[in-house]
Amino acid sequence: MGGTKEPRTPAPAPAAAEGPALKADNLSPGMAALVRGGGAVQSEGEAAPPRPVPSRGLKLIQVSLLLADILLVALAVRLVVKADGPLGFMGAALCVFAMALGAWLFWLASRVE
Repeated sequence: MGGTKEPRTPAPAPAAAEGPALKADNLSPGMAALVRGGGAVQSEGEAAPPRPVPSRGLKLIQVSLLLADILLVALAVRLVVKADGPLGFMGAALCVFAMALGAWLFWLASRVE
């Protein structure tokens, strides 16, 4: 109890963590990507897959959905502008419904791929 203790020495670092031992030829492709800091593992010959180009039918669907959205918003604006006085419950409900349906159509057109 009264004796002095020897100071502890830190354990030596493993050999795998040393700089010269981390050559790309010594590591698997996944570990080499981690060491390089890269994201996905790709071999050197592979290129990223090209994004698919929307076909003519999909473009037609997107355009028709956007046109329907514009028409619904125009309907709501017309109801508000042409009203002779304050909007009644039916007019306000129709405006809210037209705007909600237009927003949904716009979202749908943006999601079609």
